[in-house]
Amino acid sequence: MAENPHLSFVCVSRNDKHGGDPLARLAYCCKNFIKQSETYRVSSEFVIVEWNPPKDRPSLKQELKKIMRPTANTQVRIITVPEEVHQKFEFSEKLPLFQMIGKNVGIRRARGEFVLSSNIDILLGDRLFVELMPKKLRKEVLYRSNRLDLKNDILKEDFREVHALKYATRLNAMPNTIQLGSGAEILMSYRPSGSSIAKQRKAIFLSRKYSQFKRMFNKRHKNRFPLHTNACGDFQLMDRHTWNRVGGYSEMNLYSFHIDSLLMYAALAMGIYSITFPPPLYHYHIDHTQGWVPENPNLLFDRLRNEKIGFLDQEVAIFEELYRRGEMAQTEFLKNWGLPSYEFEEQIL
Repeated sequence: MAENPHLSFVCVSRNDKHGGDPLARLAYCCKNFIKQSETYRVSSEFVIVEWNPPKDRPSLKQELKKIMRPTANTQVRIITVPEEVHQKFEFSEKLPLFQMIGKNVGIRRARGEFVLSSNIDILLGDRLFVELMPKKLRKEVLYRSNRLDLKNDILKEDFREVHALKYATRLNAMPNTIQLGSGAEILMSYRPSGSSIAKQRKAIFLSRKYSQFKRMFNKRHKNRFPLHTNACGDFQLMDRHTWNRVGGYSEMNLYSFHIDSLLMYAALAMGIYSITFPPPLYHYHIDHTQGWVPENPNLLFDRLRNEKIGFLDQEVAIFEELYRRGEMAQTEFLKNWGLPSYEFEEQIL
């Protein structure tokens, strides 16, 4: 495999029972990514940040090597953040894993030309994967995609996009999440007008020119550009240089809710526009317990409040207001994101 692959997939996990069986979802996700990299001959790496491994359970490498096989095009890297580092953060006794800080660890150490920040239960559709191939992506752009939620029954069979739709329950688009009910196959031909990549690139060009003109008269002028913040933490793709320029995710010692949305506004404040891949270029999320669901939004928040765990409970509107005021910059942190002073143990599967 090439020393610097084209694409890095970054996620965070640990071998516990969070959300049901995270190991099964991680293996399923990793196998699908490796299969696609082989099918389309894309040099890639699958980066797993193993955060605060439980002492009483085998490591992720020990578990995954039983069921995974290396390939010519894809390397699986496991970067371990040990308990002693985890304990340095507030809420470490209540939160066994800091997802966004863990993602920063992986993103900062990724070798791919483009880096996809995602999660262990995310599957890329084949049509979407084709758009991630070399020479198709542009630098200094934050790429997004609509998410389809799937029943975890999908784990019982090999992932095939056309069959996966029978398990689909929700479409996470903008501005709302759509409950699908039955008959989700219709989404394969769902194409809202005005959402092609070419049209979005044109809109970016015009918005940049307009903002440049406005700043001639008002230096504090802010770009007005639509952002897809619904379930955005599952698919945020940029070239490695731009990730470094943005400084990764905000490293607040909180539950990860809304921190991914904050990144969208911070990137836009730096002139990094976003493009959303239009339907049917979906990524897929395997449902599990303990996460946030729109049918019962207070379930997660009530648990966090009862356990006195900090989280951002405000709507995305607060980020819009901070952005409008020009208060999104965090330049003092941009050099220190992703725990760069640590040399973490790394293993190749």
